[in-house]
Parts: sequence; C-alpha cells; structure tokens
Amino acid sequence: MTQSTEYLDIEETFAVHKPLEADNERLATIAEAAKTFAQIVLQVGEKSVERDHAMKAIREAEMWSRESILQSHRVTPEPPKGDLFPNWRSGKGHEIRLDD
Repeated sequence: MTQSTEYLDIEETFAVHKPLEADNERLATIAEAAKTFAQIVLQVGEKSVERDHAMKAIREAEMWSRESILQSHRVTPEPPKGDLFPNWRSGKGHEIRLDD
C-alpha cells in the first residue's frame, strides 16, 4: 500500500458493489462489517487523514445499510389485470373514460 487511505475504501476493501438484484441480508452484513472496521480504524488511527477517511467509511457503510433495508421493502406495483384499465398497458397513463 502506497497510501494509508487505500485500505479505508469500503467498496474496494469489502467489495460492496451495488448488485442488480440486491441480496439485502448479505449487503447489510457487509455494511455492518465495514462500519465496525472503520470504527476500529477511527479509534487507533494515528493520523488525522486516517480518522477522516474512517469517518467517511462509516457514513458510507451506514448508507449501504439503509439502502439494503430500503431494497428489502421496495415493491414494484403490477398493472391491473383484464381490460378494466386499458390505458395502463398502452402507456397513456391512468386516464379512465366513461362513455355514456
């Protein structure tokens, strides 16, 4: 390592790359591990740059943890079935016309 900050990069150290379809439990576990690691570095870091990067890593880990929670609760709505709302499928919006 040529710089003391290289090992504090969460994405590189823990390979936390946002997957297309997140395995939320695994992502949350990795984020917590990264946060714990950064907290240790924050406590034992001798240089202010190490402590600054540890704080950044903690914030990133918390963001990843929140994102994994949000992903686990995200639901994609399904369009209604049948011809009740024909404009939904045609891409014209949710306009309903009553022709009487």
